Amino acid sequence: MPMRMAAKNTPQTSRIRLLSEADGVIGRLGELQRQIEAAERELNDRIERLRADAVEQIRPLIAERDTCFTELHEFAKENRADMLPRGQKSLKLSAGAFGWRMSPWTLVVRGAETALAELKARGLTQFIRTREELDRLVLRRQRSQIEKLDLDGLKFDHHEYFYVAPNEVRVELTSDGVKHRRRPER
Repeated sequence: MPMRMAAKNTPQTSRIRLLSEADGVIGRLGELQRQIEAAERELNDRIERLRADAVEQIRPLIAERDTCFTELHEFAKENRADMLPRGQKSLKLSAGAFGWRMSPWTLVVRGAETALAELKARGLTQFIRTREELDRLVLRRQRSQIEKLDLDGLKFDHHEYFYVAPNEVRVELTSDGVKHRRRPER
């Protein structure tokens, strides 16, 4: 005779009353997850095919655009003095404009360690950034010690969640809404 599970802490909305029914539901969850993964793979395959088609369609357009830009740039360089007198930097035409702009200043760093050492040696520490952050790994490893300190702003969280791990599915479904990668069976 199938074993009935106790109703302790079980919501009344569950239609599952027997372990054999629970086993069937786990099987159905696995089947549903496999269908979801298959649909997602098909979607990704379709997206990849569309992306490849789009790349092929736009390749000649990009080539023509680049050629037009290069030709216009060469024309403008050759005729800059005639087209842009008195220090002008751009020319507006009926279809648009072209011209030259100064780029914003950028800092090119070659040898960051050398530059840091030089700045420190000269006492120019205002140009050096020091980043402070919590070392979460060390804090978790020293949890009991940290909990005794009762520090404001730090709280360790640990909770139990329900999971279902259907066979032949790479993820576990959980009550906290997170799909976890399956752990290897030991």
